Amino acid sequence: PTEIRKGGFALREILIGKKQIMDRQYRYYLLAETAENDCEYYGVKITDGREDAALRNITVSQRNIQSLGALLVDFSVTPMTLRDVVEDWLARN
Repeated sequence: PTEIRKGGFALREILIGKKQIMDRQYRYYLLAETAENDCEYYGVKITDGREDAALRNITVSQRNIQSLGALLVDFSVTPMTLRDVVEDWLARN
């Protein structure tokens, strides 16, 4: 995992999968952000090196973010559609 520290929080990027879609290799990450109060917030990121999208603070549940991450990889979600997919997922959970 990659860790970025800023001020009172640490953000970790954890690679959970890769998918080849057409001529692009997408990488899927779970984001884990530890706040000053030691509470952990989770998000997701998708990138291919040219295009990327990330959504932080989606949930505090590690189980839920792992489920969302698996869905993103399984359904080959791209950075362009990430926000819509996560919004739909949140509406159902």
